[in-house]
Amino acid sequence: MDRTLIYGGVIVSLSMGIRHGFSFFMAPMTADFGWSRETFALAALDTVSRHTAGSPT
Repeated sequence: MDRTLIYGGVIVSLSMGIRHGFSFFMAPMTADFGWSRETFALAALDTVSRHTAGSPT
């Protein structure tokens, strides 16, 4: 994996939070695991939905 991608992901993750930095790794992860863009989006939706449902407010 390109070091620029890794460094960019780390910087965004530290400055904006892990959920925003995770998008840098979408293309390499979908390619490595053979997932479609829709499958990845569904997993992200599931994560955000669970996080929202579990929040105290």
